[in-house]
Order: sequence, then C-alpha cells, then structure tokens
Amino acid sequence: MSTTTVHRTESASRPHDDPPDGLGAPWPPHVSTNDSDVVVAGISMRCLVDWAGTPCVHNCDPAPVPPQPLGDWRVGSLIVTRVLAVTLSTEGAVHVTIDAELGGCRPIFTEARLIGRASECSRFEMLVGGPLPDALSYVVRNLPADIAVGDLILFPCVGITVLHDIRISGAS
Repeated sequence: MSTTTVHRTESASRPHDDPPDGLGAPWPPHVSTNDSDVVVAGISMRCLVDWAGTPCVHNCDPAPVPPQPLGDWRVGSLIVTRVLAVTLSTEGAVHVTIDAELGGCRPIFTEARLIGRASECSRFEMLVGGPLPDALSYVVRNLPADIAVGDLILFPCVGITVLHDIRISGAS
C-alpha cells in the first residue's frame, strides 16, 4: 500500500464516521456480548454468518434515546464481514481487506469488533477496506493485532443498512 492510499482513507473525506466525543453510540435494546459473539434479541451474529454467509446484515430497533443536538447516532444495523487479506505496507500500516464495501452505510468504527473467536492481543490501528482496487480504506483502532484471514469483523451502523448497500458489485 502506498502513502497515497493511506491518505485516501474515508475518515479524511467523511469527518463524521464516529459519534462526537462523549456522545457514545447507543446500542439497540437486548444486546449482549461475550468474548466471541454479539447477540441481539436472541440472534447470534456468528450463527447468522453460518446461515447467510458474509457479508451479512441484521437490522434491529434502534435504542430509544431522546433527540441529540449533534445528530442521531443510534445503532440500527449490524453488519458482519470476513477478512480476505491482511497486509503490511512499506510504511508500516496494517491493511485489512474485507468482503464488503462500507461506503454505502454508516459504520461506527469505534465500536467495530472481532467475533467468531476470542483474542487476548492488544488493540491496534488498522486500515480496513473492500477488495476493489479503488476501494477507500477506513481507520479502525480497536481490532486485535492478531487479526487473520477468515476472521469476522462486526460493524454496528447508524440507521438501517441493507445488503445491497455493502455488497460488492457483481457479487451474488
């Protein structure tokens, strides 16, 4: 990956990827987490992947919160993607290629997490993006340093996302 690619990160062109400091990202009701899964109203995101494959989307009722002066940052969708490649650039940046394009939704990158296995590794800043040559990369700061091909990454999203929003063009 070149320095040009690193500077083409989506966070540079879309400044509001994450909720403003202190606002937080209200998760939907009935969410529970453990070391390797997120469960929403009894639906395991790992089981959803087993059934539907990746990328996949689960829509849910957003958390009931009063209107916020800085916009509505409630989670309404969860998307799960699979890691296709992990590479290290000559500049030392870790680039994670996933099987989805995130430009069609509003992921909350501060809440992204590994599911499918537990990791004791420290969290690391990585650039995450789709497999297309012109795909934008997004800075994600809380994925484990041992991220590997085949791992699952869950991204909570603001509002409602449909599969068409994240599916790579031409994929079935």
